[in-house]
Amino acid sequence: MQHPHPNATSKNVQQRLDENSVLWGFLSGMVIGTFLWLWRVPRSGATTRAQINDAGQQLREKIVPADTIAESLSEGKAIAQRHREQQERHKP
Repeated sequence: MQHPHPNATSKNVQQRLDENSVLWGFLSGMVIGTFLWLWRVPRSGATTRAQINDAGQQLREKIVPADTIAESLSEGKAIAQRHREQQERHKP
């Protein structure tokens, strides 16, 4: 039984910490930016709420994938099938 290199685990941990740091930094910047934007914008509450709702809707449209889970699964199955066919063609 081979044991992974001790540095491999620490590299994985460091990579996860780096990814989490980037995520938290992005989220913190978004929250701070939102508060600064709300504080500096002299508009009525109704106008500000409408703008926030519009911005939220635009963000949801960017984040939510355009395709459904079923479409993603069928694409994945098609790719797997093509891969299997290629493997069978290259068998000796």
